[in-house]
Amino acid sequence: MIKSESDEEHETIPPAELVKVFVGPTNDTPFSCSRHNLAQSTVLTSRITTPRDSTQPYSFIMDPTFRDIQPSDFKAVVQFLNAHEYEPLLLSSPSGELSLDDSSGPIDYPADLLRSGHLFNLAKRFQLPAFGDLVARKVLHGHRTYDTRAFLAFAAIVLRYQEVDFRDGEQIRGVLEGWVVQFLAEHMHTLCSRVVRDARVFWELMRVRGVEERVLERRLRLCRRFPAQLKKFSLTRDLLLVHISL
Repeated sequence: MIKSESDEEHETIPPAELVKVFVGPTNDTPFSCSRHNLAQSTVLTSRITTPRDSTQPYSFIMDPTFRDIQPSDFKAVVQFLNAHEYEPLLLSSPSGELSLDDSSGPIDYPADLLRSGHLFNLAKRFQLPAFGDLVARKVLHGHRTYDTRAFLAFAAIVLRYQEVDFRDGEQIRGVLEGWVVQFLAEHMHTLCSRVVRDARVFWELMRVRGVEERVLERRLRLCRRFPAQLKKFSLTRDLLLVHISL
């Protein structure tokens, strides 16, 4: 188990190093972290407030823009800052097969996928490319299958995020976005079928800036490699263009 914000842990951090971070709509559950670990994120470091009153034993971060962050999501951020990991862990079997650690209980994979989308956006928001890389690895290698409804919701979380991106040249965002686009292209005919209960989400995704072009381009590449899919692509593309124009 990875420690993150327990009251016992902050006692081992010198008062001058201790920072309590408040997130969520109520701000009633602060997370404890050291200045040294917070320094991995210039965004978080810039939000640190050092009290002028010498009776205040620690610094804090209480930014009103952090009210929209779920404490359960930020817990993973703090775990990463402290240990360069977060739960559930990504484990490797003797044969080299990767999987998420379910020793603490069964994993709700659809819920974990949605959470991963929010964590990936937090990695961009806090400028933590290594955290984004870890989130992407767990999505790509820790999941065996992807529930249609959960995947479309995950894709919407990732593709609609337009606030900030990684600023150090890392290609993490491109890797995960590219995989999402590839998945949409490969399963396009099924996902945009009228009989799929969540087809509306697919059509809305196509309206996100740049998504339609990328998905159609990737789908066309697949059809050129597998000519038998060309007829299905033509029918799907016609249906797509009708919905996009609505």
